Amino acid sequence: MIELKSRTHTVDDLGSAIELCYSKGWTDGLPVIPPTAERIAAMLEAGGLKPDQQLSFIENRQVSVTAEKVAINAVMAGCKPEYMPVITATVEALA
Repeated sequence: MIELKSRTHTVDDLGSAIELCYSKGWTDGLPVIPPTAERIAAMLEAGGLKPDQQLSFIENRQVSVTAEKVAINAVMAGCKPEYMPVITATVEALA
């Protein structure tokens, strides 16, 4: 299994996971898919990426955009793993 660095949250069930996303402000009201380690790993593997691989850097915020964070957001948005190469190319193009 790929080692991820993002903070994890433990919940009792799917409903609780979705409610956590709402309470943390991680969704704008649209449905979300909870980003499990397995789903994130599938995204990274499909893109041939390492979790800590930097895809972009946001200058005005001084923030590195890693493959792990992009994969997490892609999972939450409902993307399939096979979409990851296109998502990665888009993030890199916007850098």
